[in-house]
Amino acid sequence: MSLGRRVIDDRRALTSVDPEGRADYTERVARQAHGRD
Repeated sequence: MSLGRRVIDDRRALTSVDPEGRADYTERVARQAHGRD
């Protein structure tokens, strides 16, 4: 599964998640952006 596709799906899901879930998502994206190993 392509990362780009997963990010799009996650962003779509953000419309219905709580602020804590949103924070978890942004945190995960930040980790992926800084360390792709």
